[in-house]
Amino acid sequence: MTLLDIIDRVRSSEKTLTLFNLPPASSLDTELASFFEDMNVRVDVDETVADAPTFGTLTAPDEFYAAVTGDELRSLLDGPNPGPDGLGIDDTDHEPLLLPLKETTFTSYDSGRMMDVTREIEDRAFRYGTGELHVGFQELSRFTDQTDVYRRLATTDLDIHIYGAPDATVDVDGLQVHASDDEELRLTWFVAFDGGDTPEEKCALLAREGEVEGFYGCWTYDPDVVDRVVEYLSGRYDRVAP
Repeated sequence: MTLLDIIDRVRSSEKTLTLFNLPPASSLDTELASFFEDMNVRVDVDETVADAPTFGTLTAPDEFYAAVTGDELRSLLDGPNPGPDGLGIDDTDHEPLLLPLKETTFTSYDSGRMMDVTREIEDRAFRYGTGELHVGFQELSRFTDQTDVYRRLATTDLDIHIYGAPDATVDVDGLQVHASDDEELRLTWFVAFDGGDTPEEKCALLAREGEVEGFYGCWTYDPDVVDRVVEYLSGRYDRVAP
């Protein structure tokens, strides 16, 4: 499974939040659809029996995740706290509903938004200071503007891997540079941190550059997806530039 396959698989794993017995003129469905817009969740509306209370269920084609009350759904819209280091949202207060939603998908992130998520993951890796950090720059010449960031990261015990087409050299001690003309490296922007000794800190950004503008893909803190990215990169690009 390639990087592009992983992107497609995450983006195709849509879940459905079905809202039952909404009151007349309720806007709960549209508000929740907006809330879950970047989480690969479709919001549907259905009915059970007359005068039954409002509730919702979160499902996938072959799995049932949770049932929650209308009050819990309205509480969710009041605003959960941001997740660790600003990545995602804190699912503590709404765990049955939010825990299965470990990915954020997007269809048009510009370079600025991509860099914001990249910095969050790099900062998380720096704070923990151990584990593996894998970063794709498309072309190694794009690394030049990030030299100071990675010199700082290299002062930790992180095992840092840099990937890109070999159009420049990377002159920072302590990095493992994987130079390759493979097309997928030119097409993708990725940052993956394996969490080191803290598996719950695993996180990754994985995106493909669009043909017209922006990037589409996902960022995730699902350990299985992060492991899949790291294992693929480690096995596919084992050559290290001198």
